[in-house]
Amino acid sequence: INRTPIFALDAKEQDIHVKDGTFVNTRTSAPLFSTLHNELALHATAYTTWQSNNKHCAKCGGPINYIHGGTCSKCTSCSSLSWPRQDPSMIALISSRDGNRVLLARSPRHPPRLHTVL
Repeated sequence: INRTPIFALDAKEQDIHVKDGTFVNTRTSAPLFSTLHNELALHATAYTTWQSNNKHCAKCGGPINYIHGGTCSKCTSCSSLSWPRQDPSMIALISSRDGNRVLLARSPRHPPRLHTVL
């Protein structure tokens, strides 16, 4: 990206409408994007979801402002800093003994014919 600033906006919270376009669910659509666009879409979704779900300080309940490009919240009352949770995850590829076959899964939330590793 060559240090190009990138911004995200929660269109639902801002009541934004687009002409001749549609919004898609990033969780189900991001795997169909290029690697770069997948990463950007999922990071943007994670941060905007975190921001919309965390409007008050976890310590004192005061209002918060977002700093560091929206990746950290700072309480206006007690100056407490907070960051989004980063839960670990794991992806596994299960293959046959001969290495010619792999086990794939299909989730009903994915588009038709999209299968993923576990």
